[in-house]
Order: sequence, then C-alpha cells, then structure tokens
Amino acid sequence: EVSGKTACRRTAADGLFPDTDSVVKNFRNVKSDIIRYNLYGIFVSLWKPKTYRTMKFFIDTANLEQIRKAHELGVLDGVTTNPSLMAKENIRGTENCNRHYVEICNIVEGDVSAEVIATDFEGMVREGEALAALHPRIVVKLPCTAAGIRAVKYFAAKNIRTNCTLVFSVGQALLAAKAGATYVSPFVGRLDDISEDGVALVAHIVKVYRTYGYKTELRHFRMTSIRLNVQNDKSPIYEHRTFVINIIVGRQDEQRINMI
Repeated sequence: EVSGKTACRRTAADGLFPDTDSVVKNFRNVKSDIIRYNLYGIFVSLWKPKTYRTMKFFIDTANLEQIRKAHELGVLDGVTTNPSLMAKENIRGTENCNRHYVEICNIVEGDVSAEVIATDFEGMVREGEALAALHPRIVVKLPCTAAGIRAVKYFAAKNIRTNCTLVFSVGQALLAAKAGATYVSPFVGRLDDISEDGVALVAHIVKVYRTYGYKTELRHFRMTSIRLNVQNDKSPIYEHRTFVINIIVGRQDEQRINMI
C-alpha cells in the first residue's frame, strides 16, 4: 500500500489521476473564486437600497357615511365593495351602482374596488372595461375562477388594475399574481370560520410572492380582530400590504381595539 503524493504520481503516469501539483493548483483557483464570489455577494447586499413596505387600510363597505368617517380619520387608503354591499345600501341597477362608485371615488383619495357580476370571460371583460372607465381610482374586482384569472391577464395587458377576490389557497394566489393582479384578497375571516388558519395562509402567500418576486399586494378580508394581524416583528405577515378597517369604523361601540 502506497499513500499520499507517491500514489498520485504513480497513477498519474498511468493516466488515472492528475499530478499532485495540478490538483493543488486547481484547488487554490476554486478557493479564490469562492472568496471572490462571497465578497461580491456581501458588496451587493450592502449596496442594495433597503425596501420599505407600506401598510394600507381599506374599508369594506358601500355606505357613504361610513366611508366619510373613515376618511376623516386620515388613515384611509381606499374602499372595497361588492354587489352584496351595494344591495345592502339598496343600490340596484347598473346605472345606480356606477353613479355610487363615482361618489365613493370623489370621497376618498385611494383605490376603489368595483366588482363585476358576470361569471364568464366575455362578460367580465365587458363589465370591467365599463367600470374602469368610470374613474381613474377604480380597480376592477374579479373572482379567482378560471374565467377570472383569464380576465386578470387581459386587463393586465391593458394596464387596468385588478383585485382578484375569493382566494382561499396559495395556489389561487399564485395564479392571480402570475396573471398580473394588482391585489389579491384572501378571505381570512371565512377561513377562520371553518377552523382554518387564515393568517397562516397569508404568511404562506407572502413567502411564495417573495420567492418568485411578485409585486402583487395582499388584502385581508373579513378581519374580526386586529389581534389576528399582529405577530412578532420577525413574522412574514408584516410583508403583506393591506387589511380592511371595518372593525374600527361602523361598530366602534362593539369592538375593543387591542394594539399589542
């Protein structure tokens, strides 16, 4: 048995292994490359400007009085609506709903989500284009269905902003972001109602978006408590952008606000 440098030299003569000096030289080159790449990575991480994320507050209602109260707080970033909320305010018919959307846009300074009623692609496109034409602040709200994802892609190509709603899974959120949705709205409260962890879903979506570099913003819907949304400062939940503030405006007499 022969070991070490002698073995390498003997086998090198047979063409089985390279000479020892070549091995050492190559190792040093690889080591230099590793050090150089690590230093480059450190430089990039230090040079890259820090990205600050903004929390946004939306109110989920079609009630003008509640919207005005929320706006007076000075923290409102926009409004979300749906056909059910419109009907709750006794607003029916396309013309009346469109007029109401414009009134909301004239109150707030942020985005106003207006939802389509159609369930087919052609109908969503027709209604969405009409809604987007009402006011620059309008965001077309679409369901996360096959036709809805297709419509999101269509509107993204035309630079029309969209809010993809009825999101209950990471897969749905990923499809919506891939299609180009401006906002994605996971229904946190409804998941919690059936003993699912809605906040954990949002955290998972955030991780997926971070991994693939999507800029789609998240909105929490049907939040029943601010406590659900506040976790430790290292939680990925802090990377989401928005949640609704109905728990503050509209039923202050019922809700205790616990900021922890």
